[in-house]
Amino acid sequence: MQQTKVSLKNLANGQVIERFDLELAKAIKNIRDINTSWKKARKISLTVNIHPNEDRNLGGVDILCVSTLAPVKELQTTFYMGESGEETIAFESNPAQQSFNFEEKETDNIVKMKGVNNA
Repeated sequence: MQQTKVSLKNLANGQVIERFDLELAKAIKNIRDINTSWKKARKISLTVNIHPNEDRNLGGVDILCVSTLAPVKELQTTFYMGESGEETIAFESNPAQQSFNFEEKETDNIVKMKGVNNA
């Protein structure tokens, strides 16, 4: 049987390259996500740990491929806080601000004007 010299392309039967490609796809997707910062660099780390035996003729190999991506941008809002009885409450809109109802309502107090398109 012919032996193949170990290299990155055949290490773990090619799974190292597959893992790298998966992490690269994650990094590219993260870069394209408008909810992440374009300024932060993305990183892909490939770590290969070789644990030799005492005779130095055999080595166990641990392989880890991970990406460090940009976090999703934080959202910001404002709370208006107060008490209602014994309960503490919070609202994103000012509860003291009068609200407007912009729904169209039929009314019978509209005066139609001559010469104007009354659609």
